[in-house]
Amino acid sequence: SGLSWNQPTVIRAENPRRATINKPQPGVNHVVMLGLPDTQYLVIEGLVIDARGHATCVWVGPSSHIRLKNNVVKNCGGNGIYGSVADNGTGGVDIQLIDNEIFNVATEHVNPPGTHAIYFTGNNSVIRGNYIHPPCPFYGIHATSELGGLHSNVFENNRVVGCSNAGLYSQGSNSIIR
Repeated sequence: SGLSWNQPTVIRAENPRRATINKPQPGVNHVVMLGLPDTQYLVIEGLVIDARGHATCVWVGPSSHIRLKNNVVKNCGGNGIYGSVADNGTGGVDIQLIDNEIFNVATEHVNPPGTHAIYFTGNNSVIRGNYIHPPCPFYGIHATSELGGLHSNVFENNRVVGCSNAGLYSQGSNSIIR
């Protein structure tokens, strides 16, 4: 974990979109898992995250102050990026999903409610400039309020094409969509 946005921990590809993280072995449910409440002020940038048709590609939760920027997220058996609060309602604050390309998601799920390119339940977060394209059998961005708290998020300049349901489905309050 980093100390602040001025002193984050950064995992960055030396050559953007050329360094790949693959699903390591059978039975692993996530390629990248940021699942501890103490994980914060972390930047993951310029990577290719490839689940090879199995698992969720990136799980962010109940971490806070996380930035995923300029990554390729692909071949996900489950969700592309799953951002969530903890069961007690903590975490999931200040998650920044910026300029990522997400495609070929939900390859192991064929019936609704299924999985999504981005499934998100956080607060005070930004989902901006992402490009989501087929195959995408369900929602492009599904922002929902599992624990009644989805609020104060910004969804802007995301391009979602070829998903079977809505490009953006959002519940909650005080969010900006543009």
